[in-house]
Amino acid sequence: MHGPWRLLGLAPTEDIREVRRAYAAKLKAIDVDRDPQAFIALREAFEHAQHLARWMAHQREEENLEAEALEMAEGPGSLQVDLAAAPAPPPAAEPAPAAREGPWSPPTPEQFDAHAAALAQLLQRNNLEPRPWPTDVEREEMLAHWRVLIADPRLHQLDFYADLERWIAGLLGYTIPFSDTLILPATEYFGWVRDEGMISQSDGLAEVVYRYRMLSFLDQIRTPGNRHFEAWCELSTPAGEDAVRGRVSLRKIHKLLHEVRVAYPGLEGNFEPERVALWDRRGAASESIEPLVVDETPPKRLPGYLLWFLLLVLFVFPVIGTLTKQGDHVLSNWSIAEPALPLPSPPAKLGDEAHDIATLLTQVGDGSLTLEQIDEKDPKLAQLIRSNWQIGKEQGQTLFSFLKNVSEVLNERAFDRIATASPDTLIAYRTLVIDKAKILRSIAPAKCAGFFQGKPLNAGDLPDSLDKRHRTMISRLLLEPAAEPRPSSGRTTFMIPNSVFRDATKRAGISEKRMEDAAMYRGSPADICNARIALGEAAIAMPAGAERTKLLRSM
Repeated sequence: MHGPWRLLGLAPTEDIREVRRAYAAKLKAIDVDRDPQAFIALREAFEHAQHLARWMAHQREEENLEAEALEMAEGPGSLQVDLAAAPAPPPAAEPAPAAREGPWSPPTPEQFDAHAAALAQLLQRNNLEPRPWPTDVEREEMLAHWRVLIADPRLHQLDFYADLERWIAGLLGYTIPFSDTLILPATEYFGWVRDEGMISQSDGLAEVVYRYRMLSFLDQIRTPGNRHFEAWCELSTPAGEDAVRGRVSLRKIHKLLHEVRVAYPGLEGNFEPERVALWDRRGAASESIEPLVVDETPPKRLPGYLLWFLLLVLFVFPVIGTLTKQGDHVLSNWSIAEPALPLPSPPAKLGDEAHDIATLLTQVGDGSLTLEQIDEKDPKLAQLIRSNWQIGKEQGQTLFSFLKNVSEVLNERAFDRIATASPDTLIAYRTLVIDKAKILRSIAPAKCAGFFQGKPLNAGDLPDSLDKRHRTMISRLLLEPAAEPRPSSGRTTFMIPNSVFRDATKRAGISEKRMEDAAMYRGSPADICNARIALGEAAIAMPAGAERTKLLRSM
């Protein structure tokens, strides 16, 4: 045996079921968390062996067909010719045999698309409440589809890459936590962490990046040698009724709880509640109490020089310290003990409905939006907000989780309403987009081009004034007439009138051919940026009417 068969411990076979059984048996002997490289090698051998098995079956079928055809040609009653009795006629030219699809043939675009559809079906069919955690087989299936998708040669095309990135971000963000298996590889592949802190994001991206940081932190604290590893082991150990605290310093426990409760509240569910309560209950106490040892030997008299040293420490040094405090200069090096770390209380739970929803709307909008205004314009959306609060309240959800989850829904609903917004709102929105793009162009054309393709921005790329305008626009869009949600996959196409195209080409200062390429996200980042800005300006400059409104909606 060699190649994938040797790794699977299986003789070459065309039976796919045998290949799967061998893979399942080998997988049980691998600790995926401790030895990810072994898992990757086994998975690649599994996929390779499946291709080989199908190819072997295909070869056997072709051989059988050829044998059957030969038997029919030489069957009873057929004319037998003695080839030695007469010279053979010149061989007729035969058409070249069609190329067979071997095990190493690259997948077709249809096959790549089939993997994408299968991944979407796998994730979305489990979008229940509460969402179940995937099984080991489902995790392997997700990773297999993912590896095929990122091997698609079409990713070298800028527009295809942008489409796949947006689609993956939306799919993973919508199906958390079931999609946790793909959060780490997808975030690292697309580099979403480098672009964290943007103002305008693709669907679900903020949730994905936050989840990535939380899962990365969890992996780190579970790694031996990490500064939180001892505290993690202590807090994740089951505790019975008579359990006592382990031999871990109180400070280490408090540091871990502090970081989790402030940055990643969702991780506290990985701790044993009884164990956390054991430490919280005695959190104000000192470190673990050591047994009292009584020394009955008579005390010894201290030498004279030690007495003088103690007097210096107790009386002289404090006086010197007081005298040396001049203005803001303090002898701080004498203080060795680190100040106590305040341990925050667990994250606040949902409490008052009116207060929590008002906090949500202030976070999403500019502070002027109220639930009463939404209820007047769109009672269904107002009811959705109330229902989410009620469900979160019943499930003991934190205010942080409620704000994060529902604000994403409101942002999506706001941008869906571009399809029904008034002409004035459309012009205000497109003007905001153009102003953002011009600021990004002054930083780097690539940032501007990425912005039009839906890529997130870095914190600080845009000034606070644009952030305020963005929030005002969200408030304004949420009060526009309700619209059906837009599809989350596929590129939106729209027709550009010839007059607008010529005007935009002139504004961009490039040739018509470059303008046409840039409008389709081809060409240099500078061309893409200038073309999209020029198209927006040319559309706004059109005469008022249905044609301008239609173009502004579609862009």
